Amino acid sequence: MASQLDSCLPHMTKMYTGLKIQNKPAVHCQVSQDCQWVGDYEDTLSHCQQVHPDKIWLSGEKERCFTVEDISKDSYHVELVVAHGQLFWLHVKTDLFSNHLYAACQHIEHGDEDPHTKFMIRTELCDETRLNCISSSYETRPSTEDITKIFTNQRCPVRSLQRLNSFTNSDKSLTLHVSINKVYYYQ
Repeated sequence: MASQLDSCLPHMTKMYTGLKIQNKPAVHCQVSQDCQWVGDYEDTLSHCQQVHPDKIWLSGEKERCFTVEDISKDSYHVELVVAHGQLFWLHVKTDLFSNHLYAACQHIEHGDEDPHTKFMIRTELCDETRLNCISSSYETRPSTEDITKIFTNQRCPVRSLQRLNSFTNSDKSLTLHVSINKVYYYQ
C-alpha cells in the first residue's frame, strides 16, 4: 500500500521529512456527515483508505463514471479523488428543491500550491446512443470554500433535472463522466 501512496502523491516525499509544515489548513473529512475526522493533508488519503475505502478515486483512472442512482430523489455523495499528485473532494448532489444536479470539485490545499497551476473539473452526460451529449468544465474550488456557497452561486457544473431526464436509464439513474485536468497559467 505504501508504494501506491508514493506513486499517487509523489510531491509528499519532497515536502515532508518527518516534520509537519506549519500554517496549513486542517483537512476535515467530507465523505460522510457522520465522520468527524480532522487531520493533516498528508494523512487524508490514509484516513479514507481505512475508513471510506469505497469512496476513493485513484489517479490511474483518467475519467470516472459516477452513477447517481435515482435523480427523482434528493441525494448527496462525496468521494476523495487522487489526481495529478493532488487530493480533491468530488461532490455530486441532486437537489429537488432547486431542481438541479450539481457536480463540484474542491482542491484540498496543502500550503505549497504552485500559483501557476490550476485544475478543471469536466463533466459529461451522454444518452445511451452516445450521440447526444452535454459537457461542461469549471475550475476546481479550494477546499476552504463553503460547498453550500459553491452550489448556491453555481461555481460548478450545474444541470436542470428536467433537462437530464433524456439522459437517464429506465430506473431513473444517471451516469456522469467526470475528469480532472491540470491547467498551467503563465504570465
